[in-house]
Amino acid sequence: MLVLLLLGGQLLAVAQPAPPAQPSLRQLRQRLATAPTDTARFGLLMRLADAYLYSHFDSAWAYTQQARALAQQLGYADGLYRTSEQLGILYGMRGSHEASLRLFLEQLRLSQQRPDSARRRPAILSNIANSYYSQGKYAAATALLTAVYRADLRAHDTTGQLSDLNNLTQLLIKQHQLPQALRTGQAAVRLTRRYRAGAKAAQSYLFLVNVLVEQGRYAAARDTCLRVLPAVRRAGDGQQLTYAYQLLLRAYHPLGELAAAEQAGQQALAYAQAAGMLDVQAEVLGGLAAVAAEARDPALAYRRQLAAAELTARLTRESNAKTVEDMQFKYDTDQKDQQVQGLAQRVRASRWQAGLGVGLALVALLAVGLLYRAKQLQTQLFAQRQQLEATTRRQLELELAGSQRELASGALFAQQKTQLLEDLTARLETLLRRVPEAHRERVAEMKTAIRRHLHVGEEWEQVTRHFEKIHPEFFECLRQRCPALTPGELKQCAYVKLNLSNKEIAGLLNIAATSVKVSHYRIKKKLDLAEDEALRDYIVSI
Repeated sequence: MLVLLLLGGQLLAVAQPAPPAQPSLRQLRQRLATAPTDTARFGLLMRLADAYLYSHFDSAWAYTQQARALAQQLGYADGLYRTSEQLGILYGMRGSHEASLRLFLEQLRLSQQRPDSARRRPAILSNIANSYYSQGKYAAATALLTAVYRADLRAHDTTGQLSDLNNLTQLLIKQHQLPQALRTGQAAVRLTRRYRAGAKAAQSYLFLVNVLVEQGRYAAARDTCLRVLPAVRRAGDGQQLTYAYQLLLRAYHPLGELAAAEQAGQQALAYAQAAGMLDVQAEVLGGLAAVAAEARDPALAYRRQLAAAELTARLTRESNAKTVEDMQFKYDTDQKDQQVQGLAQRVRASRWQAGLGVGLALVALLAVGLLYRAKQLQTQLFAQRQQLEATTRRQLELELAGSQRELASGALFAQQKTQLLEDLTARLETLLRRVPEAHRERVAEMKTAIRRHLHVGEEWEQVTRHFEKIHPEFFECLRQRCPALTPGELKQCAYVKLNLSNKEIAGLLNIAATSVKVSHYRIKKKLDLAEDEALRDYIVSI
């Protein structure tokens, strides 16, 4: 997760221009209404889209779509080039990374027809690499960024080289190629020293510290981070400060420097809270919980772990809400595209109909042409409908798989939480026998408070409610097939449906893996499945 703090924005920073100075939006809209030519109208639409890009997404989207429709109508190559980049960025901002990639590839193709193709190519490739990274295609992103780095090296673009090296370092860490990441990070640091890169030097050092932490070289990571920390403080970048203190927490803890780890973690937590970085807050709280546990303060460790779990649950809820919002956005976009296509079809039809008064022969010829065109449109519409249905089906399958992974993660998290609470209870039981009589009542109260949270049944009920939303007829189908299935057997069937292995199911139910196999054999017999029919295949097919 540390990689994500800086990489995504850094990749886009290579390719995107700085936000333009805001013009008078009212004047731009007035000039748009009275634009004398289509070319002038296109320019004004793009200026309005740029002005709204960083302040109002929907307006930027609407103006860019209008500009693109106008460029398509005019056959304006430069307009298609510019709107491809703008729409690619907008799709990326909405999380539609496949659409973003498609538009950046279109921009790359259009750039080959421009005289400044060589100069613009690195920026386009960087945007494509960002789309690959967002889709988890790290190897492809690394290959593209390597090509961009070579191009920037030939062009003697020091700023571009530094951004390329920093991004490559993070991508290599993501792929666990730590020796290569170390070499790339060291090259970035050498470049900052040579050209006195200022604020970017601190960023390169932090990326290098990240590599050292991943390699387990905690003392070197700690010393390097402490050397660069004053420069990070002078820069005043809250995100970088969060990153630096989180790295210090990760370095101090394995070294046994618990007081320093606690202080670094508190600093990282404060900066993350100020920046509203919920995912980082959850990670830092998890690290601080581990520090408290090692410092033999189980109550504090429990509170921190509980706070981290609450933040994780909140992130999950917000992620689900964003998914619904994105689906609504895609639906609205498809509707608008269909309206534009319908308008274009009506315009083409009206042009065909304008020549109906030429004569009987021309009318007949035109009728044949219209019938042929209608057949083509019908074929195209059928193909588009099939493609839309296939795309929707794939999207629903991906969303179903994602929901199942979230359910599986929730079940595993419930089991891990239970194990943690049971371990804390056991430790408190041991502590209860050692502490003086005067303090035993307080320790006993702590043990009772922890036991109140040992409600695995409630966790399973919550998982069941979410499971039935995704697979509403699953349990009913099993009960109709075999009413004799017990609640425990239904629970095991649900875990199989979530694609959990026998080992994971055994861990969740706190039984041996062989017991899971025996239970599955009994379930198969109750369901009256054929000898050669696998229980897992049958459950997945429901």
